[in-house]
Amino acid sequence: IRSNALQGLYLAGVAVDANRVVSNTVDSGSSGTLQNRGIYIGNGDRNTITNNLVRGNSQFGVNMDNTASSNNVRGNMIMSNGLYGVNLNGADVDANVIAANSIDGKGLQHTGVYIVDGDANVVMGNTVFGNTNVGISIAGSGASNLISGNLVRSNRAGVESRGILISGVGADANRIVSNDVHGAGFQTYGILQAWGTGNTISNNRIRRQSFAGVGFFNGSGP
Repeated sequence: IRSNALQGLYLAGVAVDANRVVSNTVDSGSSGTLQNRGIYIGNGDRNTITNNLVRGNSQFGVNMDNTASSNNVRGNMIMSNGLYGVNLNGADVDANVIAANSIDGKGLQHTGVYIVDGDANVVMGNTVFGNTNVGISIAGSGASNLISGNLVRSNRAGVESRGILISGVGADANRIVSNDVHGAGFQTYGILQAWGTGNTISNNRIRRQSFAGVGFFNGSGP
């Protein structure tokens, strides 16, 4: 599935639920036409995205917005997309599972997994590396999300690079636990909390950051 003007796979609308997207290659090909999004879910619930190769899209590899909830993105290879590998965007984009994926920015993606405003999402057991700015990010009012058991490695962009970032007023009560964050001397922070309160950061292995393993600023704290 390649070289389409906007989306490779498009699941949107009321009751677009419980579909399975399995074992596809979704990319922009070599025609010069760059798909904005490889796989898009808007409003749909309980859809499964598994064992796909999603690469080379101009903005997002996998993008969910509106009220997309309880979807499962598992076991995919997501790489070389222009902005985000996986983007969960919206206050009602809740309770999705992003698990056991390889998310490789190849020095192109800005962020591996980017959650904006969504709550109770689970990001677990992924390998996230090679993104230009952040490995995994929770922004806006995203709350009660779980980031656990991920390998986050070598995300870099000079002084702005971070492995895992919590940044947003209302980004509260998130749990960052049992991740392996390896900066390879490039990431400035392994885990950075900028805004947000009541977040838990525990049992993580954090190595070889260029500035600090864990940082707090802008009034953030427990």
